[in-house]
Amino acid sequence: ESRIRNLETTPNAPTLHHLATREPHSFHQTTIYYGLVRQDTPPRRKYGLLAASIGIVFLQCFVATGLSLGVNLSSCSEHSDCTLGTWCEQGLCEWCLTHNEHCCRANSTKSCEWGEKETQDMCSACTTSKGFETFGDFARERVDSMMLQDWLALLLASLVVAFAVFVEMRDCLLCEKSLRVIAKRRDLARGWRFAIRGLNMARYYILLPNVILSVVMLVLNDGGNVKNVCLNTVAVLFLLEVDNLAFLHGLGERTRMEAEEHAGARVTDDD
Repeated sequence: ESRIRNLETTPNAPTLHHLATREPHSFHQTTIYYGLVRQDTPPRRKYGLLAASIGIVFLQCFVATGLSLGVNLSSCSEHSDCTLGTWCEQGLCEWCLTHNEHCCRANSTKSCEWGEKETQDMCSACTTSKGFETFGDFARERVDSMMLQDWLALLLASLVVAFAVFVEMRDCLLCEKSLRVIAKRRDLARGWRFAIRGLNMARYYILLPNVILSVVMLVLNDGGNVKNVCLNTVAVLFLLEVDNLAFLHGLGERTRMEAEEHAGARVTDDD
C-alpha cells in the first residue's frame, strides 16, 4: 500500500495506468536490458545473462524435441520397457511397422533385415491375438478406448498448453519490440541482434512446435485416460516455465528488482 501511495503522490513517478500497461518481465527481457539498455553493465554480468538465455533456450528445445520424438523411441533393456506397438531393438524402442510383417510369416520368402533372435523378439512383441499389429493400430485402439471424461480432460489440457504457448510467443514478440525500440535510439551490435533473434527463431520453430507435438504423441503412446493426460500436461508446461523460474529464483534480488522497475517492453494502443 505504501508503494502504491508513493506512486500516486510522488511527482514524475510511474502512474498506476503506466504500470498496468507494462508487460510482464522475463529472463530474456532482463538479458536485453542489461546487455543493450544499461550502459554500465559489467561485461561479466552482460555476457553471463546472454549465455544463460542461450543455455535455457537450448535446453528447452533439446528436451522438447526429445519429448516429442523420444516418447516412442526411448531407451530400453527389454521388451517390457517399451509400450504396446513397439519392441526393444539394440537399446531403443522401435515401432512395429507394416513392412516388417512378412518376417513373422512362416511361409514368407522375403528376407528380414535382422537376425533370427531380433526377428523373434519383434514378432513376439508385435503379434497379438488379432495378428500382427503396427504402432498405428495400437494408437488407434488407445484413442478409441477414450471415454467422455478423457476427451474433456484432453480438451482442458489442450487449452492450458495453448495458453502457455501463446505466452511464450508473446514474450518473443516483446523481445523483438524491445530490439526495435533500442535500434531507433542507437546502433545495435550485430552479435547481440543475431543472438536475440536467433533465440526467438529457436523458440518459434523448434520449441513450440515440439511442445504441441508432444501432447499428441503422449496421448498416442501412453493413452488418453484422465490421469495420463493431467500428468503429461504438467510435464509439458514445465518446459515453458524454465525461463520464468530462472527470472524469479535464478537472479539476485537486487538484479531482479532493477529489472522489474526498468526492463520490459511497454505496449501502446497502436502496438
